[in-house]
Amino acid sequence: MKLSYSFRFVPALFLFILFVHSGVAAQDKWVSVRSQNFHMIGNATEKDIRAAAVQLEQFRHVFVSLFPGFKFNSPVETTVIVFRNERSFRPYKPGAWTAGYFQPGDDQNYIVLTTEGDRSQTYKTIFHEYVHYLVNNTFGKSRIPPWFNEGLAEFYAQFAISNDSRVILGNLNESHLEVMRRTKLIPFEIFFKIDNYLLGQQGGHGASVFYAQSWAFMHYLLAKPDGGDKSRQLMSFLSSALKGDNSEAAFQKAFGMTYKEAEDGLRRYVGQRRFSGTQVTFEEKLEFTGGTTVEPLTPAETAAYLGDLLYRTHRLSEAEVQLKKALEMDARSPRANMIMAMVMLRNRKFSEARQHLDIVMLAKEPSYVAYYNYAYMLSRSAMDESGWVTRYRDEDAEQMREYLEKAIKLRPDFAESYQLLTFVSIVRNDRIDEAMAHIKKALEISPGNENYLLSLASLMGRSGNHAEAERLAKTVHDGTSEPSLRNHARSILQNIERDKQYAETVAALRGGNPPPDADNRRPPLLIIEDGDEMPTEEQIAKLRAEAERFSILEALRPPQSGEQRIIGHLSKIECSRNGVLFVGRATDGPIRLHNTEFSALTLTTFIPVVDMQIGCGTVTQDLYTIMTYVPEQNSKLKSTGRLVALELIPDWLTSLEDK
Repeated sequence: MKLSYSFRFVPALFLFILFVHSGVAAQDKWVSVRSQNFHMIGNATEKDIRAAAVQLEQFRHVFVSLFPGFKFNSPVETTVIVFRNERSFRPYKPGAWTAGYFQPGDDQNYIVLTTEGDRSQTYKTIFHEYVHYLVNNTFGKSRIPPWFNEGLAEFYAQFAISNDSRVILGNLNESHLEVMRRTKLIPFEIFFKIDNYLLGQQGGHGASVFYAQSWAFMHYLLAKPDGGDKSRQLMSFLSSALKGDNSEAAFQKAFGMTYKEAEDGLRRYVGQRRFSGTQVTFEEKLEFTGGTTVEPLTPAETAAYLGDLLYRTHRLSEAEVQLKKALEMDARSPRANMIMAMVMLRNRKFSEARQHLDIVMLAKEPSYVAYYNYAYMLSRSAMDESGWVTRYRDEDAEQMREYLEKAIKLRPDFAESYQLLTFVSIVRNDRIDEAMAHIKKALEISPGNENYLLSLASLMGRSGNHAEAERLAKTVHDGTSEPSLRNHARSILQNIERDKQYAETVAALRGGNPPPDADNRRPPLLIIEDGDEMPTEEQIAKLRAEAERFSILEALRPPQSGEQRIIGHLSKIECSRNGVLFVGRATDGPIRLHNTEFSALTLTTFIPVVDMQIGCGTVTQDLYTIMTYVPEQNSKLKSTGRLVALELIPDWLTSLEDK
C-alpha cells in the first residue's frame, strides 16, 4: 500500500437534480448474494447488488487497514437490502429524504439503500454509521472520546475509490466547512471534555458545531501533509485512551502537539483556501468478486426479510402485516415465524410468541438463532407489567441454558448467547463463576459492547470486587449517550453502594450473623427493549421502590414448620439468668419473646444502620423488624414465644402479603 498526499481540490457548489421514476415491474425478482462480510439481498439487478457488495467490502478493507494493530470483529451478520428504485425503497425509508441508512441490532444489522440517485450521497450515511459500528464494537463507545469517534466517521464518510485501487479519503464536507467558517471554534479545553452524554444534551446548533469541528479536526490530523505516519498516530492515541491514560498527555504523545497548538493549527487550517486530501493507492486491486454465492429468494423469504426490517425499525404493526403475508405463502417459514414471535413479544403476547417459535423448533436441525430466540422468549416471558424480571422458574432456567448451550455449539462467535446465559445467572444469582466466564467470552467477541460491560460490572459487584464493578459501571455511566444504559449503570452503582452498607451493617451488629441466603439477595432487573419509550425519573423511582419491596420479600427467611411471624418495633432487650427477653410492640399489642442466648438467633438486616449495638439493655434506636418465633410460653419471662429470627426492615414495608 502506497500513501501520498498529491490530491488537491477547492470547495465547490453542487447542483442536485431529482429524478422521479415512473413505476416498477408488476413482479419483482429478489436474489441473495453473500460476500465475505455482507449478506446482500434485493430486487435490483444482480450486477448492481454485486457492485454494492464490492463497494462495502472495499470500504471495510480500507478502514481496517488504517489500524493494522487492532482486530475488528463483525460478529453480528449485516444484511444489505438493495432496492432497484426509489419507488420500491420508499415504504421502508425512515424519512422522506433518506438516501440510505444503517440499522444496527444485537443479533442482526441492516444496511438499506437504492441504486437510484447520487451514489456518493447514498453511501455517506452508511459509511459513517458502519465506522461507528466497527469502532463501538471493537473499542467501546464509552471508552473513545466522541470528537475522535465522530470525526473519524465523518472523515471516512467521504470515501471514494477508482479503478478498484486508488482510494481518496478526506473529500471536503461542504456543510461542515461552512459551519466552521460561520461559527467560533469550541475552545479545546471544552471540546475535549464533551462526552457522549453531554453531546446528547446539546441542542441542534450546538451538536452541529461539535460534529463540524470533529470532522475538521480529524481532517486536519489525517490530511495535513506533514509527513507523519497517520495510522501509527491514531493507533497510539487509541491505545492510550483504552488504557485510561491522561487524555492530554496521550494526545501530545500521539500527535506531537499540545491542545493549544492543535487549536491554533485548526483555526488556521479551516481558514485556508486550498485543502489536501489523502490518496491511498493499493498495489493489488480491491475487487472482492470471488467467493460470492447467488441464490434466488422466494416471495415468502422476501416478505420475511422486509418484515424483519420493519420490526427492527420499530414499525411493529406494519411488520406484523408483512409477516402475515410471508406466513400465508409459507406457514413454516423459520425466519417469518421467528420475527413474528419477536413482534408478539414486544406486544407482550407471550403465548402467541411461543406458538411461532414452537413451529421453528420443529425443523430437523434448528439453527443457532432459533435456539437463541427461544431462550430469549423464555427470558422475556418472566417480565411483569412494568418490565421487571425478579425470578426464573427452575424449569425455564434449565431450558434456557440448554438451548443457549446448543446455540453456542452451532455458532461459538455469537456473543448474545453468552450474554443471555449471564443474564439468567444474574437474575437467579447462581452459577456466578460460569456467568463470569460467559460474559468474558462475550467481551472477547465484542470488546466494546456496553451492555456486556455492565453485566460484568454486576457480576463483579456480586462477587465482592466492588472497586472493579464501580469502575466499569462508572465508565459506561459517564460515557454513554443511551438513557437506558445510563440508568442501568446508575442502578448498578446504587446496588454496589447498598452492598457496601449491608456488609458494614452486618459487621457492626454485635453477635449478628449474615442471613443464611445472603448471597442470594439480588435486585430485580428492569428490561428496556430497543425502541421502548424511556420511563421518566419519577416512574423509574416508583418502579425501583416497588421492585426493592419485592426483592426484600423474596429474600426474607421463610418460616419453618411450626413458626409464626409478626411485624413490629423492637425497643428493649432484657437479660437474666432465665434467658434473653425481647420486648416490643405490634399494631395489635405488645410483643414479648424470648431465647436462651443471642447465638441461637438468625439476625438479618435489610437497612443501613450506623453505630448499632444489640445487646442487653435498651436498644440504641427503635428497630422495625420481622420477628419469627415458635409459640412457646415462658412463665418466668412472661413470654409468648421463642424467638428464632430477627430481620431488620425498612419502615415502609408494612405487609408480607407477596411472600
